[in-house]
Amino acid sequence: MQLLLLLALPTVVEAQFTFTTNNGAITIMSYTGSGGTATIPSSTNGFPVTIIAYGAFYDKYNLNNVSIPNSVTNIGSEAFYLCYNLTNVTIGSNLISIGSDAFYDCSSLPSVTIPNSVTTIGSYAFYSCSSLTNVSIPNSATNIGNYAFAQCAMTNITIPDKMINIGIGVFEWCYNLTSVTIPNSVTNIGSSAFSYCYNMTNVTIGNSVTNIGGAAFADCWKLQSVTIPNSVISIGSGAFNDCYSLTNVTIGSSVITIGNGAFVDCSMTSITFPGSLASIEDSAFAICDKLTNIAIGSSITNIGNFAFQSCLSLTSITVVASNPTYSSVAGVLFNKSKTQLIEYPCGKIGSYVISNGVTTFGSAFEDDPNLTSVTLPNSVTNIGSDAFNNCNALTNIVFGNGVSTIGDEAFYYCSSLANLTIGSSVTKIGNDAFYLCTGLTGITIPDSVSSIGTDAFYSCSNLTIVTVGKSVTNIQDNAFAYCTRLNSVYFKGNAPTVVGTNIFFSCRLYNPPFNYPYFYCLPGSTGWSLLMSQIPYTTTWNPQVPTTNNTFGVRTNRFGFTITGNIGIVVVVEACTNLANPVWQPLQTNTLTGGTFYFSDSKWTNYHSRFYGLSWP
Repeated sequence: MQLLLLLALPTVVEAQFTFTTNNGAITIMSYTGSGGTATIPSSTNGFPVTIIAYGAFYDKYNLNNVSIPNSVTNIGSEAFYLCYNLTNVTIGSNLISIGSDAFYDCSSLPSVTIPNSVTTIGSYAFYSCSSLTNVSIPNSATNIGNYAFAQCAMTNITIPDKMINIGIGVFEWCYNLTSVTIPNSVTNIGSSAFSYCYNMTNVTIGNSVTNIGGAAFADCWKLQSVTIPNSVISIGSGAFNDCYSLTNVTIGSSVITIGNGAFVDCSMTSITFPGSLASIEDSAFAICDKLTNIAIGSSITNIGNFAFQSCLSLTSITVVASNPTYSSVAGVLFNKSKTQLIEYPCGKIGSYVISNGVTTFGSAFEDDPNLTSVTLPNSVTNIGSDAFNNCNALTNIVFGNGVSTIGDEAFYYCSSLANLTIGSSVTKIGNDAFYLCTGLTGITIPDSVSSIGTDAFYSCSNLTIVTVGKSVTNIQDNAFAYCTRLNSVYFKGNAPTVVGTNIFFSCRLYNPPFNYPYFYCLPGSTGWSLLMSQIPYTTTWNPQVPTTNNTFGVRTNRFGFTITGNIGIVVVVEACTNLANPVWQPLQTNTLTGGTFYFSDSKWTNYHSRFYGLSWP
């Protein structure tokens, strides 16, 4: 019988290194030298040096040059981590593996030659080597870990033809990289593999790639053209996001899915979808300002939210009749039954009448800069969240009789919206619904409304008068805050029972001395004493015409009278000629700036009899 005795010797200190011996081989554990040049010996005490251990040269900022002998087969993780003054590394010809973070942030290292023996380059191996302009990846390498060369300065790179997978972020932020050829051996391009390579002008994708990962080429600002080969099945989320110069895209015949935001903010004027394509996901082609038309074939059964949002030149989306899921009318995208309006091309200019039968339209009009007017049919019951968000040219909205809810941010920042009559069927106005609608000067909340949401009319800075319907019981925080010109608020019912904080904060700033508007309530209404901290200047809403003073009657060939009432109240004088069947016609609108206003009618003699009345919000 033969007894084999394996010994692990204790750590030994020799010259500039500490090391251990294991199974007849030396592992360098740490560097103890003073910096400058470190030459790792090929053997010590008769044993070969084969491994540089984890963190052996960690943070040795005085180190400038390192020579690694042919005997070394493995450089461990973080071996030269943060050696940011390292300018030269010589690697021996028998190295097999470079561990993760091995040369992380060696920011002064300008070049490195990786020998043909290396098969594995670990994650973050050369991450943030910001001076690394020259590196050769050997043909022997089959695996490059995530972010291995991210934030390096190479101008070109050759990917070996044995590579199968390009990992996540491998060349991310390599901003000097101008072109890349992905060999036919590669089947997967990982997420963010080349993102922020913003000087890249050319990419060639091999014909074995089946998946282009999320953000794989995002923010490659100078990339002008890309051909996606027929082998590709999936284009990941944000794959070419913000490739501003990308004008020509050819999509291969096998692509099934185009992911969320895949081509956001690209510059194609047209795009042809292959017959294999089944899904265009959320925002896939959003902000592609030069796209003029989109043709949807029969295979596409899923189009995500905002798929073509803010494509400023897009005037038409057409769908073939054989498509089982979608349809189009006059270039507008609908579901098959035309009950849902999915996408309204924002290159269309002017007004639009939504056809009766449509029940929902989601965010189909959001961020449309050219829409000026919309008419809603009676079939629409809900204006959803963000429905007309940031439609800055929208001046007019006509409500159908069925709308019951105005959703959160429905008209957010519709700064041109001036003509607004809220439908009499509306019961709820959502949070931020009319936020920053600076074109509004007057609002009447109909009697059907019971709830006004948080920030609903926040910063409508030109709003001067508001009438609150009699059914409103709930007004949430800051509903009218920063309506800096709001002078008068008229309540047609009892005081609301639920009132948020600061609902009229910083209003009436342009009508001192108070920072609150004047509030008017009808005689007999209740609950106001409980709200004095929120609505401190509430008085009875009481326009009157005194008939006993000398202003009432004929004066200087005119019939006139004085109207008195609360300061700031708006009163309309109306007239009719037959009280049995009155048809009241408005004659003049008066604001009681000082609490009074004198009205006179120079045409009173044109009528056999004329009757006068007052109306107010």
